[in-house]
This record gives sequence, C-alpha cells and structure tokens, in this order.
Amino acid sequence: MTTIRQQYSDNFTFDYFGRITGTFDLSQFPNVPGRLARLKADPTNLGNIWFGTALSTGMFPMPWMLEPGADTGWFALSPGTEGNLNIFYQNASSGSSYLAYWVQA
Repeated sequence: MTTIRQQYSDNFTFDYFGRITGTFDLSQFPNVPGRLARLKADPTNLGNIWFGTALSTGMFPMPWMLEPGADTGWFALSPGTEGNLNIFYQNASSGSSYLAYWVQA
C-alpha cells in the first residue's frame, strides 16, 4: 500500500493544487512558484494533452504528451532555486481535457 509520505517530499512548506482546462490553442500554465511539480492528466479525458516550455512554443503539438490518466512524477521547476509552473505551455486534443497540478514550495 502506498502512503502519502511516499508520494511527496516533507521538506517543503507549501503544497499548491490546481486544475488546468485543456484548449486547442496554446495556453500558459498559471503563475505558481515552487521547487517541485507533478502533473496528471484526468483519466476521463477524451484525448491527449501536450505541454512544453516557452522555448518550444513554436511546435504544434507541444513536445511532451500525457495520455488520459498519465502522471509525470515529480520534477524540479528550477534546479537549486525556486522556479514557476508558468514556464510551461499546453495544448490539448479536446477542449474538455483536464490536467491537475501539484506544486511544492
């Protein structure tokens, strides 16, 4: 059985949770400062969600794809310093797709 402690780090003061609605158009993630982040596509999504950084915004679809129910696992927003979720952009294959985020700061 997996415990909450195994799913996140206890070393951070704040946890921020939110949900992004996918769009056909390119849209920027919200302004959420933090050190670690995790993304999960809603398992009921009808299509995939793609995301990438500002450096890849000329690509369509974006370079990284999450299938319905897929999870990125934890990743650093900016190694060694506080970063921000807003460095990422997304586009979806369906306007009814959702992407949950969990940011630790």
